[in-house]
Amino acid sequence: MASSSTELCTDHENDLAKDKEQRDNYIQNQY
Repeated sequence: MASSSTELCTDHENDLAKDKEQRDNYIQNQY
């Protein structure tokens, strides 16, 4: 149980990191 929930949290954090990277890249491309 704990391990599966931890994996979900990790996946969610990874998704957030990807979104942040894409957002940063998009902002950089605007300039």
